[in-house]
Amino acid sequence: MPSRPDTPGDPAPRHPAQRTPTPLRRAGLRLAAGVAASALGLVVLAACAPDPRLTVAGASLIESTPEADVVRVRLVALNPGRGRLNLDSVRYAARSAGAAAGSASVRRSPEANVVGGAEQPFEFPVVMPPGSAQPGAQITLQGRLTYKTEGTIPRLLFDWGLYRPSVGFSLPLTVLPADTPTPTPTPVPTPTPTPADAGVPANAAAPAPVPAAPAPQSP
Repeated sequence: MPSRPDTPGDPAPRHPAQRTPTPLRRAGLRLAAGVAASALGLVVLAACAPDPRLTVAGASLIESTPEADVVRVRLVALNPGRGRLNLDSVRYAARSAGAAAGSASVRRSPEANVVGGAEQPFEFPVVMPPGSAQPGAQITLQGRLTYKTEGTIPRLLFDWGLYRPSVGFSLPLTVLPADTPTPTPTPVPTPTPTPADAGVPANAAAPAPVPAAPAPQSP
């Protein structure tokens, strides 16, 4: 049956995209908009969080062969913020002063969590060209540390590859022999308690001795 031509009184046909949304569709759109706004807000808040800071704790030569020098690098990550950070991966490369070539770019996972205001050490090996990382050599370590921030949505966005915060670093290292111990903090001696600490004045006289009881006499 041929279609009836439109008459001047008939309303113009609507495009499918111009149809009035149903109440259920409107609720779904509002929910999606709310979730997107919440996710964006959390990402903005996470972006405002301070990045972790890296310092060098030590670098020592652990293996030297005709093929390569292997240096164990120990770094310390400081979390200056309040929320917990998860150190996801570190990608780095190193070059010795005066060397024509350096190490390859390597990605490793520290697998460490750093609570707010705390420090977390982690270490990894750096493979250098033979003879370029002997004790006393100066090395520059450059790379980028990728980390996860606290919260369900930031972690989901991280896993989806939509939001992955990171911080770059360039750290000078001095290679030490393998048997060089890592410096440790000097323990603070515990002070000996004084009479004043127990609430007794420092100039108080010593208590008088208690006289001994007389010995019983035999009849």
